[in-house]
Amino acid sequence: MSQGSLPSRTGNGGGGATATGNGRASALLSGGGGGNLSAKDLLSRPTTEAKVVVEGTRQSHQLDVDSIRQLLNPFSSSLFGNTDPAILIERSSYCLSSLSPENDVVAFGAFCNYPKQPRMSRRIPRHDWQGWIHEHYSNTDDVNTVNTVFCHQLLAKMGFQLGMFTEIITSMFLQMPDVDHIFFTAPEEADVGVALRDLCGGDGGSVKRRPESLASEEKERELTSKPLLPYPKLLRCSRQHHVPMLHVRQARQADSDDITALFSDEDKASLCDQYGEHFIAEILKQDSENNVSLVAEHYGTLVGFVNTTCNVDVAALCKNYQLEIFNNLRPRPQTVVDNKLVDDQLTKSSEVLTATSQTIDGPPGIAVHAPSPEPPATDSKQSSSSIGKTGGKSTTSGTSVTSILKSSASKTSSAALGTASTTAAATTSGVKLEDVTAGKLSSGSVADKSKSKLGAQSRVTFKEPPGADSESSTSSSSEVALSPVQSAVIADGSDDASHSESVVMDQTRNVFCVRLFAMDESHNTRYIDMIHKLFQVYEGMEYCVATQESTRKELPIYRCFMHTERVIGNNESSELYLLHRNALLRDYKVSYVNTTDVDAVEEYLGHLDEGAVALEDVRKYLFAGREPLIEGGALLHAVKVQCCGEVIAVAVLRDVLDPDWLRAHYDIEQASAFDWLHPDEHKYLNHFIINPGFLPRQRFILGEILHVVSATCCYYEMYEGRNRPAQRAKPFTMTPALDLMAWARPRRQIVYPKNTEIMPSEQILRKKPRFGLFQLNRKLLYAEREVINTRIVIVGASDAGLATLESLTNSPYVRFNNLVVIDPQGISGMNVPRFTDSDDFLPNTLSYPPSLVSQSGLNVWVNVIYAKMSSLNRNRREVILDNNCRVPYDELILCTGMQYSGVRGLKAPSEEVYGMDVKRMEDEYKQTVISYNTLAELEDTMALCKHKLSKTKGRVIVYGNNVEAFAAVQMLVTNQVVGERIDLVLPTQGKVWSDGEPLLTDCFEEDAITLRIDTELSCLGVQVFPGMTLLGWTSHQDEDANHKHLLVTFRRANLKDDRQLKADALFYFDKKTVDQDAFLAMTSSRLVFDSRLVIDEKFTTTDPLIHAMGPCTKFQRKFHRDDWQPERFSSKEMGHMVGKLLMDKYASSMDDYAEDEQEEPNRQQSTAPSARIPMFNERLSMRASLPGNWTYIRITGPPRMDLGRQDKSMDEVINSFTEQDGGLQLKFVRGRVDTITVFSRIEKNIETDNITSLWGYHSNMMKHMIEQQREEEIKDVFELLRREFMIIYYHDRFSDLQGLIHSVLEQPRDGGNQDSLMEVAAKMMQVTRGPLDSADTRELKRQYQQSGIINEVHRLIVEFITRNHYHLPMYALPNILIT
Repeated sequence: MSQGSLPSRTGNGGGGATATGNGRASALLSGGGGGNLSAKDLLSRPTTEAKVVVEGTRQSHQLDVDSIRQLLNPFSSSLFGNTDPAILIERSSYCLSSLSPENDVVAFGAFCNYPKQPRMSRRIPRHDWQGWIHEHYSNTDDVNTVNTVFCHQLLAKMGFQLGMFTEIITSMFLQMPDVDHIFFTAPEEADVGVALRDLCGGDGGSVKRRPESLASEEKERELTSKPLLPYPKLLRCSRQHHVPMLHVRQARQADSDDITALFSDEDKASLCDQYGEHFIAEILKQDSENNVSLVAEHYGTLVGFVNTTCNVDVAALCKNYQLEIFNNLRPRPQTVVDNKLVDDQLTKSSEVLTATSQTIDGPPGIAVHAPSPEPPATDSKQSSSSIGKTGGKSTTSGTSVTSILKSSASKTSSAALGTASTTAAATTSGVKLEDVTAGKLSSGSVADKSKSKLGAQSRVTFKEPPGADSESSTSSSSEVALSPVQSAVIADGSDDASHSESVVMDQTRNVFCVRLFAMDESHNTRYIDMIHKLFQVYEGMEYCVATQESTRKELPIYRCFMHTERVIGNNESSELYLLHRNALLRDYKVSYVNTTDVDAVEEYLGHLDEGAVALEDVRKYLFAGREPLIEGGALLHAVKVQCCGEVIAVAVLRDVLDPDWLRAHYDIEQASAFDWLHPDEHKYLNHFIINPGFLPRQRFILGEILHVVSATCCYYEMYEGRNRPAQRAKPFTMTPALDLMAWARPRRQIVYPKNTEIMPSEQILRKKPRFGLFQLNRKLLYAEREVINTRIVIVGASDAGLATLESLTNSPYVRFNNLVVIDPQGISGMNVPRFTDSDDFLPNTLSYPPSLVSQSGLNVWVNVIYAKMSSLNRNRREVILDNNCRVPYDELILCTGMQYSGVRGLKAPSEEVYGMDVKRMEDEYKQTVISYNTLAELEDTMALCKHKLSKTKGRVIVYGNNVEAFAAVQMLVTNQVVGERIDLVLPTQGKVWSDGEPLLTDCFEEDAITLRIDTELSCLGVQVFPGMTLLGWTSHQDEDANHKHLLVTFRRANLKDDRQLKADALFYFDKKTVDQDAFLAMTSSRLVFDSRLVIDEKFTTTDPLIHAMGPCTKFQRKFHRDDWQPERFSSKEMGHMVGKLLMDKYASSMDDYAEDEQEEPNRQQSTAPSARIPMFNERLSMRASLPGNWTYIRITGPPRMDLGRQDKSMDEVINSFTEQDGGLQLKFVRGRVDTITVFSRIEKNIETDNITSLWGYHSNMMKHMIEQQREEEIKDVFELLRREFMIIYYHDRFSDLQGLIHSVLEQPRDGGNQDSLMEVAAKMMQVTRGPLDSADTRELKRQYQQSGIINEVHRLIVEFITRNHYHLPMYALPNILIT
């Protein structure tokens, strides 16, 4: 089933779609209506009527618009209006589409968090609809902004409305567990139809007017002679009709077998092996006021189980996780929201829903059991009589366990079993807890970590629980083995001094934990019922915590929890989740800040470290309503969020003055349909500061904020490193909403030639400071995200590593919490550069320039450890750093690359150097023997040149015959080292002159460039020594000098005499090698190393959990292609391949992947002979600054296996090099641009960004450039490339247009009776065994014009130009505009 750009979210349960193992759903929905029928009733009806198959229900996107429009009919238009589905998809909070097996949309629903205004009806206040409904309609006191949504459109295939509507509504309730009511608004006299009426429960779904409102309307009618608009009709569809609340009660011993059946066979076997066959019964025996087990029932069938305890070692939690923003889980005497108010709201909500559910009859054939009486020891508040209508097959959704606990004070075996059961679930997750240490390993929720004031701190003191449970049974069937960390953390309840600190901290119990959790898969979104019940049982406690193994897929229950970050040094394999009881509140009031709120807002923001910046913008809003003109003058919107009368969040937004500029420079259309939105619907998010206790509710709060400010999309600007503006040190506070946002990639801009007649507007061409942009819209806000806690560690911030991170972080629907990069210099571009021109002197691949990295926002998702890998511990899955820290991993990626080794790569004939330790050598000669590989090392070298080498009189030797060596000469000259002091020594190469003398250099393919560089070196006074091999070096100190020199020994080619050169510094750029520390780490861990680290076709080493790529690797010898190695291809492409492999492995069902791994040995044995080296298609690029201020750019395609067999009739070289101004060279292979070389003294004279984008284009697209070159019609290639018809080829989205045209040419013609044009061309080439001749070309052109495909291609081109008119106004001619 095609999912487009969004993940499939299948609805199961009440809509008649029963979830299967692979996440898809299939159901037969009967047509018609009649009666109050649930989806289960529809499935049980006789199947003689017409049927329609529903394959699944997922979130809608713009690709569904055409199919949705076919569902529109006069009845839906009269009820919901004529709003275009494309607009609804963009502006609605949640849109769902039900699909047929043919991927056609058969049902559609659009839901918003504000009511739809019916035609010819009273105006419903959009912002204060909650108070308006409470005032005019009865039985709506429980309606609030969290538990209520409004249906703005509901469509279905004619004849099947009830079944389709039920599928959509049920899927909505399943995916939004907090929603209890779906309202429909219609004109008063409108006929809503049988299907919609039955969907809402018959006439009972119609909400009646309040008597006071009717009286007021009658009085108003008497006072005016004009006709009054009637109030709209309001219909309510309640959860209890589709996915009702579960009945939650205390577990009993008789439930043991039913609870055990909830676990999967794998989890059950693991628990039974370690803790006995009756482990559930043993757990239930421990139940007391401190250990509580609850079960959830659905019509008498047990569908959920949770085991909790309040014996939590808070000190251990605070030691291992960052809990400062939660006051280290301790209660405070002063609170923001009183716990009594929280309990009252929870109890009131539960009572209202329970009363509603009791009026619903159970489905036929299922006995409805009344709530069983609770045990006498249980408080009466623990009972609940919520019953529902949906049933499902019981399957296991998973287990959860908290490992940092305090057992009961008694040392009985039953208390030990409580700890055992806790640890048991940890083992089912696949990884045991380990005693390891490392840096910060969890990105988690990006929250303000200042000293924030917590909400809902408890005023209730809890007495210390009894030390032992005397009624517990005594024996455990197995011994409990604890890791060192567990032994240190789990207390035995004794009063020894070792636990005195935690006891003092925990005098008033304030936290309980979830130890074991299991849920039927068909009810896994009703975990919220059990959470509500737990907070009622643990009355007065504020926090619920739980842990889960990092290797397991996140359980549904954690969707309402907040993921916390680890403390540096904590390498536990479990992730901590935390929930504050405030997150269960549902009554939020969002409104603009006014002058009467100043004191409350100041009190809320005043104690925060970053609150002053936000408070300043709030005052600007209250004083002028906009920013100062010097900052842009945009309108400001200051919004406050209140709960129970207290401020819990403050947001400041501002208008986007130039949304067209934003669209032109950032790829925001990837996540939103820009053309369907009004300019006022775009806002910038300056600040969003929320009480940490309400973080799990931030998506609902943000949705209300967007609703109040009338925004559909909001954007957050992030200025990092070199992009930070000078006027404000920190313009915006870091917002926790980044967890919900998607990164918008900066777009490559066209460099418009000066002779362009029609240019884009100045607004589009205006230059601004670079910044990273994150976007959020309603679709992203409410979309489900798959959270993956797998610890992925990347060693080396090279192009390959950054490409892997890009693949893992670019999806807004998948979030990796534990991404770590280990690199001694960090990620280039994330830090503020010390020199503005440092980028020019380090040859780079153009894949990830520092300017792009600084806009990527990687610091939001990635933790960077500034250290170096020294060894690997594969048994414990640890990377050991040079500072003796240990970083655990679940997946390790090695992309250390190749480096110039400096001191380690040279041989020193001096005896004092022979016996010197390598580390001591590096410290001794780090300022005299120099090599740099990263931007940070280059900046250190530039500082050394400017402050030391430029002030001495000695010579400087540059050794190497490559682009890096020539760039080093330019760097020295730029940093005040005169050319007369520089000696450039070129090693011996194979290419020689006719007289036997070595060529100056052969690192440049074009002789014209080599001659130009030779001339520039002569002008600078640089002395060149070609054909000299470095033998070694030693230190020397003159008698009349105060500092040491280097005596460097060289040997001339084919001669036996040696020559010594004296210098202050030696720059070494000869041969790159694998870093010595990385080599020792790889070989000591017994990874196969054959001059490079050996990998297979999936970039996996001999350890399946360790991947490697880049120049430091080589493919296995079984492929018999030693010349086909990774160093010859694009590291960026390899990184994307590895990122896709990891995404496919973890973003899909991890259980399915585990099953595949069990069959891996057999599959490898059968598929090994057919394994092939992956094919690479991306280009290789390099840019460098050479002596004489020349810019050198070379882009070439990857090597091809069939180069020796290709036809060379379409090969051509177009060269425009001149000795004075440089120029351009285009090399065509098979008619396509394969190599681009740019050599320019002043880069601005050549539009290099445009020219480099031509790689891969065919010459026929550029006015048959090869034919013009052969006929000598090209007088100036730059003039040809600057003509207006070429500008469209420079557009960053032109490749997308090529793909669309290619797909059209691949489609069969004449309804499938004729081959596609691509197939016809392929058959012609098989006959000629080469390129098409002129006769075949004419025939193919004739078929192309006669088939009508040409019209479709023209339509695609015109749509592309129209959609990108802001970049391509020169094509906006009257004869091509779309009417």
